[in-house]
Amino acid sequence: MMIKTLDKLFTKLFRAFLKFYKIILICVGLTWLVFGIAVTHYSKVRFGKGYANHLSIAKYSICPNTIPYPSVISPNGKKWIGNDRTYFFSAYYDYRENVTIVFGMLEVGTHDLYCLSWYSNNATVEVEKVSLLVIPDSHRPRYFEAIVKCPHTGKSLPTAVSIINNSCKPIVTFNINYYKVENKTEIHWCLSPIHAGRSIQFLEALVLHKLIGITKATIYSENQEVSQQLKKFDWITIIEWEVPMKDNEVQYHGQRSALNDCLYRNMFSARFIDFTDLDEIILPRRLNQTINYSNLLWKELNALQLSNRNRVAGFYFKSILFATARRIKSFASLTVTTKYDRSSDSRRKYIILPERVSHLTVHWVFAYSKFWVLCVDEIATLHHYRKCPNPRVNCCGRDNRRDSMSPDKFVLKLEDNIKQINRTLSANL
Repeated sequence: MMIKTLDKLFTKLFRAFLKFYKIILICVGLTWLVFGIAVTHYSKVRFGKGYANHLSIAKYSICPNTIPYPSVISPNGKKWIGNDRTYFFSAYYDYRENVTIVFGMLEVGTHDLYCLSWYSNNATVEVEKVSLLVIPDSHRPRYFEAIVKCPHTGKSLPTAVSIINNSCKPIVTFNINYYKVENKTEIHWCLSPIHAGRSIQFLEALVLHKLIGITKATIYSENQEVSQQLKKFDWITIIEWEVPMKDNEVQYHGQRSALNDCLYRNMFSARFIDFTDLDEIILPRRLNQTINYSNLLWKELNALQLSNRNRVAGFYFKSILFATARRIKSFASLTVTTKYDRSSDSRRKYIILPERVSHLTVHWVFAYSKFWVLCVDEIATLHHYRKCPNPRVNCCGRDNRRDSMSPDKFVLKLEDNIKQINRTLSANL
């Protein structure tokens, strides 16, 4: 009798469990049907006579209403576009991660941003939460510089990208730059944003960089007069650079954004990219009578690459400080030859192989390959010409009580080369 009672009780419990399990399955299924569309990354785009191209997103998605295809496409890499909290400058496709890279400046705080990728096949669009990479900055200004990554999960590639917020209003829309992978022979120079300076400074910088073998240059300029002068040179690309905030609200006129824009702008055409400021030059210092000076540095770097089994992403160069008095009008190496003997690792600059690099700061390279080389002074050094009120007493952290100074006669050996290039460039300025 007891056994039969237990059997009945077990049967009832088992049937109750099955009913409960079925209810759970039904609830899960209904939840998927109701909310599944809300989290999908694709929605059909309607096209037809009298209708603008637009994205239709389900009721429970981030955007309850349709988003019309933007009527205004912002010029890519020409001007900062945005509102008071977020600004964007350019968009590039990065095949290494299958993402679109968008460079932006965002006010410190919380941002809820999404990528809306538009496809040319008129069939689908893609909505993804952005992946935000903040470019390191120790100064903590009002705006931080960032790399916005828009991932793509489909096989086809989008033609345009919009950055939208939780109000579903596009902040900016860019046509995406696709740069063809070429036979990479360029030796490129990226010059940080310039907002002041005289013609003689730029002439000297061009002369010295031509001397070491630079074939192309991208210069970011806020100085309209200098921009017009430099446009005369067909090997120089001028990017008009005007950040939409006050000087104290972003560091060094958005220098980090300019460096990284230059990296992606020239990634597939340049073999090497040299990143320096206007008053700097990386000079090879090991002369070889059998090798033209313009080829010397790049042969040294190729040899270092081979000796490290082709794993190097970047080469760092120590800085040698050449102190100049304020009354001196020129930065030219032939004019200033007195240097502090102690070189600096903290103020180093770099030359990179662009396809191996993720992003940059002023003094550091962040590479997919973590391998980099700090070049010894005998191979090449960064010559930094810095104006100081009293260069022999104090200049950029150096003083003659602990740091000795001496003439650097190396550049005088290059006098004939410099004068020849100088004559050619002077005729165009």
